This record gives sequence, C-alpha cells and structure tokens, in this order.
Amino acid sequence: MVLNAVALFFMIELDDMLVTHEDYEDVFEGAQAFLKQYVDRNSVMADVNEVVVSKQACSEGNLTRLSKCVDHFGFFIRFIAFICGLFAPIWIVICYNGVDGSD
Repeated sequence: MVLNAVALFFMIELDDMLVTHEDYEDVFEGAQAFLKQYVDRNSVMADVNEVVVSKQACSEGNLTRLSKCVDHFGFFIRFIAFICGLFAPIWIVICYNGVDGSD
C-alpha cells in the first residue's frame, strides 16, 4: 500500500513537471475553436454565453431530489468501502498467505 501511494505521488509529480502553462493554453484555444465550429453548425444559439435552461429542469424539487440521490449514493460508496476495509485484509491473509508462485 505504501508503494502504491509512492507511485501515485510520483505520477502526480511527473504530470506536474511535464504539463506546462502553454499546454493549458493550447487546450483552451482548441476548445474555443471547437465551440465556435459547433455553434456555427448549430446556429440556434444566438450568443455563446447565453444558456437556455427550462424552469422545469432546474426547479427546486428536482434539485432537492438530485441532492438526496447524490447523498444516498455517497453513503452507499462509503458503506462498500467500509465493508471492503473490514474483509479485504482477512481475505488476503487467507487466500494469499504463503503463495509464492513456485511449485
């Protein structure tokens, strides 16, 4: 587990070293070009910054239901992680104790 954390830290540091500010600018310019081409192709929108959302899609009831759904999903994920944290070490000890791959 410690080696996994070190490897993850190394990957994040490597990513920070390799990605420069110019890379972000290139991505931004590419996204702007794509958006301009998309808007030109679908000229229904008059202004790129104008976002049209129906009142029904963002009503308070729908947002409340979405919030509750996200909360329940988060609880479910935490519960699964807790169960895995309890039983995974036992499973590893039982199934992989003494297995060295040489017969």
